[in-house]
Amino acid sequence: MSDNEENPESRVQLILKAIENQKYKSRTIEGIAKETGIPDQEVKVTISSDNLLKSRVMVVSGVKKNNQPLYVTVERYKRDTPVAVRILNLMGKKEYSNE
Repeated sequence: MSDNEENPESRVQLILKAIENQKYKSRTIEGIAKETGIPDQEVKVTISSDNLLKSRVMVVSGVKKNNQPLYVTVERYKRDTPVAVRILNLMGKKEYSNE
């Protein structure tokens, strides 16, 4: 059993750090898992069940990469995404991605 599996708090911090990684605008579960060494399913469950992550992380509405949802911190999305792009995202236009 790895440290990530034994300590849920460190797992949450690793996931949050991966989502906040400045190399990317947003992250897939697969990308977060690869960076943290935490299995995909565990990343997904942790994001959807941990109160800190639920309050700080969001799925970018209407945008996917390789048919996977993209995750970003609420703070970054509000700070870095123009209102017009947010509206396009809500309409399903793919304006916010890693590219």
